[in-house]
Amino acid sequence: MADKIVVKGEKRTEIGKNVNRRLRVDGKVPVVVYGGGSESLAAVAQLSELAAILRTDAGVNSVFRWISPVRASMTLFSRTGRSIR
Repeated sequence: MADKIVVKGEKRTEIGKNVNRRLRVDGKVPVVVYGGGSESLAAVAQLSELAAILRTDAGVNSVFRWISPVRASMTLFSRTGRSIR
């Protein structure tokens, strides 16, 4: 299943409440990818891709492939700070 679900992300250099608000208006979600023995990565992903994962039967327990110019890894949700409908 994890090979079928792919989320493409981008590294973000700007952080903060106003930047995150603008990202959400554009249909993107600020995320942090961490673990696997490397430093945490502040990134951004498309809301539609993440919402599609949360709507599956496995929901937040879904393992998916995270791909960005900086890191590619198998990932799962640790916590969601907002409700995605």
